[in-house]
Amino acid sequence: MKSRKIVVLTLITVLLANGIVLAGSFYIHNDERYWWYRLHVGDNSSFDVAIPSDLSDWVGYLPLKKYLGHTVLEIASKNGDAVIQIGSKEGMQVAQVQQFVAGRWSAVLKDVTVLSNRIINTSNGLPAQFYALEATGPDGRKHMLRSVYFSKDDVVVYLVMFLPSAEYKDAIQQHWLRAVNESEWR
Repeated sequence: MKSRKIVVLTLITVLLANGIVLAGSFYIHNDERYWWYRLHVGDNSSFDVAIPSDLSDWVGYLPLKKYLGHTVLEIASKNGDAVIQIGSKEGMQVAQVQQFVAGRWSAVLKDVTVLSNRIINTSNGLPAQFYALEATGPDGRKHMLRSVYFSKDDVVVYLVMFLPSAEYKDAIQQHWLRAVNESEWR
């Protein structure tokens, strides 16, 4: 446990030394395979997501991005095939954010098939909009976009995963399911 605290402090020091400003914080999870990432949203709210702590298959947590009013943390795989995003947007409805997220990927996809577009309840009892599609990517392989949208007041927090469809299994699938089902508002 002490070594994980040292890792957290080291991570924060490295991020600050490189001038990276966070709209979120990392916390120790009770399962060593994960960190809690707390995204600070709105005036008095935050949203916690369980994210993988073992980065052996991942490039790492990419610097927080801000574009068109969206704040996004990305976790990218080393081979460049998979991307997990945790984002937030204030002042929009879920349908508008969902359209924006799906639209970002449409330029590189063809033959799009919507697999799901429905309300789900997570294991934590949170209602969320689940949207998934499959399409042919620029490399000719089938790719999958999975996204889940949580809303509270005028804030939408979303989790997105884009990857080759055949890779949605094993650890990647477990990371995704854990992120979705353990997410919670603070």
